[in-house]
Amino acid sequence: MHIEVITKQELETLKLDLSRLIEQEFKKLNKAQSIDYCLTTKEACKLLNVTAKTLQSYRDCKLISFTQVGSKIFYTKTDIDEFLDRFKIKSRLEVKSN
Repeated sequence: MHIEVITKQELETLKLDLSRLIEQEFKKLNKAQSIDYCLTTKEACKLLNVTAKTLQSYRDCKLISFTQVGSKIFYTKTDIDEFLDRFKIKSRLEVKSN
């Protein structure tokens, strides 16, 4: 068995390098998670627990934002979240704090 000894300064440098690497990886992870991904109509219906016809009514009434490419319709997670926030009924505690 081969054992190597490192100095205190080398150890501190190693700790600092590891800390920087971990921080960079967390930043990459957070950035990747914040990317707004597209949902199909079927996925949006499932998420909102509504039918495709109901979702179409929301679009027709301009209640929910969407993106249309040709005949394909997409929703971002942000579109869904904003739609839900508009119809959120605040609790008494939320109303009092505002």
